[in-house]
Amino acid sequence: MKQLYTLIIVLFLSLIKLNAQTAEISIRDYVLSQSSENYQFIPVLFPNAKVHLLITNDELITRGFGVGTEIVGIQWYVVTDNTPSTTTFDIAIDDDFTDAAFSAVSEYPDYSSISPSFYANGLTDSGTFTGWHTASFSTPFTWDGTDNLVIQVCRTGGSQTASDQIHAYSTYDATAPHDFVTGYNQSCSDTSAYYSQSWGPAYRLIVNTTTLGVDDYDADNSIQIYPNPTNNYLKVSGLKQQELYTIYTITGNEVLKGTAVNNEKINIQNLSKGMYFFKFKNGHAIKFVKE
Repeated sequence: MKQLYTLIIVLFLSLIKLNAQTAEISIRDYVLSQSSENYQFIPVLFPNAKVHLLITNDELITRGFGVGTEIVGIQWYVVTDNTPSTTTFDIAIDDDFTDAAFSAVSEYPDYSSISPSFYANGLTDSGTFTGWHTASFSTPFTWDGTDNLVIQVCRTGGSQTASDQIHAYSTYDATAPHDFVTGYNQSCSDTSAYYSQSWGPAYRLIVNTTTLGVDDYDADNSIQIYPNPTNNYLKVSGLKQQELYTIYTITGNEVLKGTAVNNEKINIQNLSKGMYFFKFKNGHAIKFVKE
């Protein structure tokens, strides 16, 4: 199990994209391409159809999310864009789907009791282009560090009569059963679902990293940290002198600081599992994973 977790983390490291203000973090990884109308990120058949994307708190923590993480958008990948007309849609998020609700899951999760709040209204997906399509939130969603999330995408207009070919993933996951669910009830405000799918859109969340201020990310190959992934300690190699450092979560929360000495241990056993950035005073930063 530990080896599997390590493999997942190593693969995740290659899937995170970082700039000075945001990081795009893979939640559902690409497995193969799908063009079925049932697996689209934006529902195809008619206005007010919707999909629910379920993300557990464990999944968020594993990817380095912490208390106060701001989610500012979501992306999905289009391989072949078959929809030249403009499609409009809204995105809402609910954080009331409890762990206990998983035990009641049979055919699909019961979302009838949730109350999603809208974080993006009147979004448009227009023209034909391939690659990552982005939906930016008008209001950031701030995660409290414990809740499961249900992201609802509801189509509000546009004559989308063809299905795009998109990157997709298998939804079977013992920790998040039936996490891609569609509802065709002709109302974005009606949260009940109709059926689950065995495949869904691969997607990634965009989070705010403004406070991190990484200017020189993994650029100096002469300085390394090891072991990585790690459990209890880190060492820094390649230092010519002592260097001040600060350790941040991926969303910019400071969790530890001190002075690094070449090849001497730095105790991190009190850090939670997840991904971090080891940042030197000069702005150079290196990512690592605490198991």
